[in-house]
Amino acid sequence: MSSGQTTEWNERPLGPARLGLALLRVLGAVACLCLGALLSLIEPLVRLILGVLAVLALLLSGFYAFAVPFKAFPVFGLLGAALTLSLAIGVLSALRSALSRL
Repeated sequence: MSSGQTTEWNERPLGPARLGLALLRVLGAVACLCLGALLSLIEPLVRLILGVLAVLALLLSGFYAFAVPFKAFPVFGLLGAALTLSLAIGVLSALRSALSRL
């Protein structure tokens, strides 16, 4: 056994590089925990807002597709916005679940 401070799970000395890496792992875990908690708190409200905006964009694009001439309103742009909002809900949910698993 070498001289210096050792840990129970590993008999190698605990040098400054290993200590720095261990500290970075702990700080990363704390950051993930904080972000996961924040996302868990705000996810229901953000999901509701994004969902309402996506449905509103979808209904508005359907209304304007029949109410005005085709080239007078960007129907496909509004459909793209509805799809983007729906994908944002999925990304938010996936991010929250990924951070809660760490």
